[in-house]
Formats: sequence, structure tokens, C-alpha cells
Amino acid sequence: MATKYDYNEVERILNETLTSLGPERFSTMKVTELEKVVRTRAGTMALPGRSQLRDAIHTFRTARWKHAAPKLRR
Repeated sequence: MATKYDYNEVERILNETLTSLGPERFSTMKVTELEKVVRTRAGTMALPGRSQLRDAIHTFRTARWKHAAPKLRR
């Protein structure tokens, strides 16, 4: 089954957001705050649901800053 969302586009938006906000601010913002910024930047582009988008943000941040991203509750 093909996914509805292009996660490469999601990563592109995350990279743009990182460039716009700067690494220090991006790495210290709450995931919920970043989600709002990303949804605003995406405009009409289809994005995954809340949990999937937050997981994508978390994965993006932990790949760059191992200790900066909050731990996921499971």
C-alpha cells in the first residue's frame, strides 16, 4: 500500500523550518510548537496526522541533536 504523504516533502519543510528558525531555536522548541510552524509553512500540502508528523519531527531532530529532542512516551 502506498503512503498518502511524501515524507521527502515533509523533510524538505523541516529543513526549511530549521534554516528559517536557526539550529538553536529549532532544537529547543517543543514538538507541538514545531508542528504548528510546519503546518503553517506547508500551506495546502497534505501532511500526515498529528502523531505521524510529531514522530517525523522527533526523528528529524534526534538525527541531528541526540540529546536535544524530548523522549517519546510509549
